[in-house]
Amino acid sequence: MSDGLITRQELSQTLKDELDNKLDNSMIVNNLDETEIGKALDATQGKVLNGKINNLFSKGNLGSVDFNMLTGEGYLGIALGTSENNAPTNGSYYYIVNLKYNRGGGDNDNIKQIAWGYSDNVLFTRHRYNNNWTSWTEQISSLGGNFTGEVNHGYNLVTNPSLKAYRENAIVLDGISPIINILQGNMFIHTITGNTEYMIPSNQDISYVDSFTLTIIQESTPKSIAFPSNVVWVNGIPDLTKANTEYIITFISSSKVANRWIAMFGGGVSVS
Repeated sequence: MSDGLITRQELSQTLKDELDNKLDNSMIVNNLDETEIGKALDATQGKVLNGKINNLFSKGNLGSVDFNMLTGEGYLGIALGTSENNAPTNGSYYYIVNLKYNRGGGDNDNIKQIAWGYSDNVLFTRHRYNNNWTSWTEQISSLGGNFTGEVNHGYNLVTNPSLKAYRENAIVLDGISPIINILQGNMFIHTITGNTEYMIPSNQDISYVDSFTLTIIQESTPKSIAFPSNVVWVNGIPDLTKANTEYIITFISSSKVANRWIAMFGGGVSVS
């Protein structure tokens, strides 16, 4: 520069520096603003974006880190579950993915944490709210899994089940006018406390066959027992008034006559 004037060479260098700076910024994908969304990336930007994606999913082995401390966002890596690090199970590796809802940052953020088995196809989820983690819930797939809560099929058909080590939930009746509601269950237990008359709701849909089992317990002072007129007994009405006796009766709905229950007496045993 001479006499305060910029030479042609200095001007060229200044313009080149400004152009290089703009090109450098345009190649950084993080600097693309909203106006760039929807536009095609040039070759250089595409390489940068591809590199960022590779870095995002190329996470390493996190070891036996405390799962409660994995609070980042996105795919975090593979972690080993132990009995002491808040993992879904002990001794298995899991891919860890966090979905985060920002509520101010830090411990205030809500997190949905997903743990997907490394060597099997089991999937567990849980979430953090107000810095408190819930317990893990296993997501059931076609490969099976363990239910930890009630499952309601809504009377939909279950085809070809293979049952093993199952048990039925027992409904305990009370009072002298108990209602046997098969929508609640199929096993009923009633200890007689006074002269009793059972009430059994009608079964109007004969396209289905319903059944239930009733256990009656007579104590030291037997009481009378009566059933509604829609009960038809196989081999006649049994004597159910022996003291200290537990009686078993099975009821099956008629496939021909609506609102009819066919009762079969299974006998009684002493409970004294």
